[in-house]
Amino acid sequence: MRKLFTAILFILFGYWLALSNVLAGSKIEHGIQQVMDILPITSDTWDQPAHTKTNIQTTLINTLSDSSEENFDFYTIQQDIIKKTNELRAELGAGELTEQASLDTGALIRAQETMTSFSHTRPNGQSPFSVFTDSAEAPNYNYTIIGENLGMATHHRLNQAEVTDLIFNGWVDSPGHYENMINPSFTEIGVGVASDGEAIYITQLFGRPQ
Repeated sequence: MRKLFTAILFILFGYWLALSNVLAGSKIEHGIQQVMDILPITSDTWDQPAHTKTNIQTTLINTLSDSSEENFDFYTIQQDIIKKTNELRAELGAGELTEQASLDTGALIRAQETMTSFSHTRPNGQSPFSVFTDSAEAPNYNYTIIGENLGMATHHRLNQAEVTDLIFNGWVDSPGHYENMINPSFTEIGVGVASDGEAIYITQLFGRPQ
């Protein structure tokens, strides 16, 4: 049986800027068989109109060996994440989340942004949820409550299902991510998947529309 990873979980509590430079020094160098994977993170939840915010920041570091993503189907990964999230909620009696197109679009934008800035602060310095309002082309989603989970993992010697499980199980084991996934206040979900050739990045956006 393939040895998948050794996980070390650090839980940090703080505010927005605590995640800045989280990837410093973690570039994957060519030829190294063991790499660092960072699955951080956080759950950010905003309520309107009060805009109260809860931020639980988590870093999971995994050591893996080598592989390829050329046969990965990002749509299947997206659907598997949604399915697993709803299965988890069903176990706890929480309502099923409905996939929502604008949340999917926002989550894809955020997954692509985390390839260059793995943080709940966007590359332009704004909050992650400004993705719904920052331009005329922004996906339209008016919410009463919103949340974001970020995940990242290298895919070395892991197949598509194993990468999906690695990120999802990392969220389950992280209190902040877990609370977002089982929060009964959320009714809708969107998932985005992106890759920079070295790692897979997944964003979950949870919402309840106005």
